[in-house]
Amino acid sequence: MFMVVVTFLLIVPLYAAPYDTGMGLLCVVSGIPVYLIGVAWKNKPKVFNDYMGVYFFSRLFSDFLTESQNFGLCFNLPKNN
Repeated sequence: MFMVVVTFLLIVPLYAAPYDTGMGLLCVVSGIPVYLIGVAWKNKPKVFNDYMGVYFFSRLFSDFLTESQNFGLCFNLPKNN
């Protein structure tokens, strides 16, 4: 019974809206490299972990951190130079 429901949930959207379903599948599949690099790769080099932990995310969220500090939120992340 479970397989019938799962098959129904996969086939009907592909038939009804193939473009939208394809774009959704593309979004899901695009997360596979992120998972492989971020989670499955256990023995990452130290420089990679340092870059991803400090520099990448602090630059990625620098605008958010600036705005959030203006609203009184506190984060203990290094400041950008």
